[in-house]
Amino acid sequence: MNFIDAYSLAKEGQLERAFEKFLPAIVAKPLVGARIATEEGRTRRGIELAGDFSAWEIAIQSIGLQPERFAIAQKNAIDAKLHEQKVLAEKNALLNRLWMERDTDEYDSVLDKIGDFNDRHPVLAITGETIQDSFKDRAKNQAIAENLGVQLSNPKMIEEVEPKLRYKPYSVFGKNE
Repeated sequence: MNFIDAYSLAKEGQLERAFEKFLPAIVAKPLVGARIATEEGRTRRGIELAGDFSAWEIAIQSIGLQPERFAIAQKNAIDAKLHEQKVLAEKNALLNRLWMERDTDEYDSVLDKIGDFNDRHPVLAITGETIQDSFKDRAKNQAIAENLGVQLSNPKMIEEVEPKLRYKPYSVFGKNE
């Protein structure tokens, strides 16, 4: 698995991290410590989590233990990102539900749930304009999906994907007739 991770990191241009993954832990851990000393505890995307490390923290990292300050910063960043994703998923679920219930008696119930969401997350409030834009996009995407026969996440891919959707008869031997 480390080889696969190393290959993936190398493709991303993270050669030092790829090399660390490829090596045995006894050799890789001191390299991780050295990298952290120079990168100041940055993530793979270059976001600084913990700032400058002391010699003691680098030594701790070099034997395979994570400095407490870095571990806490990393955990807090993960928790914040998970919270963001949860809130965005809830918003999307409410807009999906509203779309599905647009011609039913449940529509008002969903609007009440949207009001609760807006009270808890005013920065991401679902407004009339949000609903209007969402319905417009969903109607457009539904029309494209019905025309193509598949729902695409990115409509810009239509030209590239469309030839793959054309009917091609196959013989019983798996080759085109």
